[in-house]
Amino acid sequence: FNGSYVIKDGTLSTGPMATTQMACIGPAAEQERRLFAMLNAPVKISYASDGSMTLTGTEGDTARLVLRP
Repeated sequence: FNGSYVIKDGTLSTGPMATTQMACIGPAAEQERRLFAMLNAPVKISYASDGSMTLTGTEGDTARLVLRP
């Protein structure tokens, strides 16, 4: 996916998001749907010492993003 975004004072705000025509299937489809729903509003960003990033939505829902080698 791609789109515009702004990070200010620890908050990520996105513009319209674009995705490919290829949809995820199974549990990945639900993860993708929930992430895009969360990104419809500004989310707080926090970083952990292991390099992961956690996004926290306005309803308290979270997404943890981890880099894989």
